[in-house]
Amino acid sequence: MVMTQIDLIKNLVNQNLDHKKYYTDLFVFSVVDRALKLNRGFEALIYTKNIQCTWIISRAQIDNLARLHGMSLDPERASEYVKIFLDPSQKLTSFKFEKNKKMSDYYLVQMLDKTYPKRRILDNYKEFCAYAHLSEKHFLGAIL
Repeated sequence: MVMTQIDLIKNLVNQNLDHKKYYTDLFVFSVVDRALKLNRGFEALIYTKNIQCTWIISRAQIDNLARLHGMSLDPERASEYVKIFLDPSQKLTSFKFEKNKKMSDYYLVQMLDKTYPKRRILDNYKEFCAYAHLSEKHFLGAIL
């Protein structure tokens, strides 16, 4: 039997007895699982030439990266950061990093962009946001 990446991650999580690590492992597993599912959807959209929807999926992938990168911003509190995503009553803005700055997806994307400046992550995120929300991009796409 061939072990998939997902099976490997599940085994690592199941073997981990350190609860702090367990939360971060579970979070990473969730991000990988979501990324793989988004990639499958992206492939189907390319096949059907539904390009506008691929940009929304691209934005979701940046969200994945940004939230995953957020764990590295304060490694000592990574477990606490991850618990926010496991508790539906919590909001990302309830977690604060440096100088009591409220956390947000936009802030996480900025930090990711700062870490990888040549990738133009923030520029792409802004562009893809225009496709996630009804905007001039949809108007132009309908008439062109």
